[in-house]
Amino acid sequence: MSEKKPNILIIITDQQNSRMMSCTGNANVNTPALDRLAKNGVRFDQALCTNPVCVPARFSLFTGLRPSEIKLRCNEDARVISKVSDAILANGMGHLLQKAEYKTFYGGKEHFPTFKAKDIGFTYFTRDERDQLARESAEFLKKEHDQPFLLVISFINPHDVCYMTINDYRENKEKQRTGKFKKLLTKLGLDRKRVELRNVLSLLEETENGKSPAVLPDLPKNHEPQTDEPEGVRSLFKRKFRGYARESWNELKWRQHRYIYAKLTEKVDEKIGQVLDALQTGPNSENTVVIFTSDHGDHDASHKLEHKTAQYVEAVEVPFLIKWNHVLPKGRVVKNPISVGLDLLPTVCEIADIKVAANNRFTGRSILPLIKADIEDTERWIPIECEVGRGIWGQDWAYVLYDEGTHREQLYNLKEDPGQTKNYKELNPDILEECREKFAKLYAEKPSIS
Repeated sequence: MSEKKPNILIIITDQQNSRMMSCTGNANVNTPALDRLAKNGVRFDQALCTNPVCVPARFSLFTGLRPSEIKLRCNEDARVISKVSDAILANGMGHLLQKAEYKTFYGGKEHFPTFKAKDIGFTYFTRDERDQLARESAEFLKKEHDQPFLLVISFINPHDVCYMTINDYRENKEKQRTGKFKKLLTKLGLDRKRVELRNVLSLLEETENGKSPAVLPDLPKNHEPQTDEPEGVRSLFKRKFRGYARESWNELKWRQHRYIYAKLTEKVDEKIGQVLDALQTGPNSENTVVIFTSDHGDHDASHKLEHKTAQYVEAVEVPFLIKWNHVLPKGRVVKNPISVGLDLLPTVCEIADIKVAANNRFTGRSILPLIKADIEDTERWIPIECEVGRGIWGQDWAYVLYDEGTHREQLYNLKEDPGQTKNYKELNPDILEECREKFAKLYAEKPSIS
């Protein structure tokens, strides 16, 4: 390793769940760029977000704090939060790295609560979230830099899959009101901004008008709603387009949604490939640590859900890859659970040789010792918050307590039933009690189950 501190490249996608990489064995998607990164680095098999929606998850990624620290449970909460404190902003990722003599750059999607990337110590190099972001990132990496840099590249996709449901709901509701069919792609800006989604929809139309199942993924094994589904999950249907998908979509529509999700993931993988190619052929290749992750996942037709938010593995588990030449092993898969939102910033600090003060508010930890020592940390439980409940996730079990409604308390056996098709609460009373105790410790309050 050279005397110069390593550069750090962080690539983030939006709404990509952990299985949306072909290196995980998913035959429905082809991601050569991410597969190459995994082959030359380390892949975490159980990387969990702090909250499966954009604003809370992204707050954690760049502050190392739980979203509940600022009373943030959903995107809409950001509208009522007056201001994130100066103390939190001063200890944001960019500011901490600047103190260690890094130059810090940010491009792409932000979606933070009440603040911008510049408020946590970053300089923008582009605001684009798509093709231009990839091009300008590649140009940056082709150049030599006189100081170590932290470069964050934040792509919008595969998030555009959200607009399939919204568009379908609005089109059909408009037909019901007016008796006319009216394309809403222009209204939603799909023809102008969301060009990847427009292109994928065109592919679907060209395949026998979207009616040929030959190119479409099968439904997931856990497509049907969970037995004893929490009422808290169904409460998400207050956003009417979400309830519309479950009530109105047939098998073909769900499979088309999965196809679009996979193709949007492949499109962003192409952009990531441009960035990684520029890094590999440029002057920064040997001394740049590469980290890839996503803010949260997508339900991807599991439990007859799309979008995100509920505490199912498809929404809360995200990819996490890290490559550090000559320091970390190649091709290793780590099974231990980690919290991407809580662990990313401590990990970045260790890479940059930043000694975090003993009185810091981080509750996460660097994941580097886990890799270097090749140890198992099977006892760790990860807190995950969401709009309608809170949970703790371990390697084999997940315990989720929804805020209200029937079937509030859920115990999932992730080893025997990874699709979370039923509640194991009555079958495993000892595990249930252990989880209640761990929940009380992680949230500093006993779970109210009355």
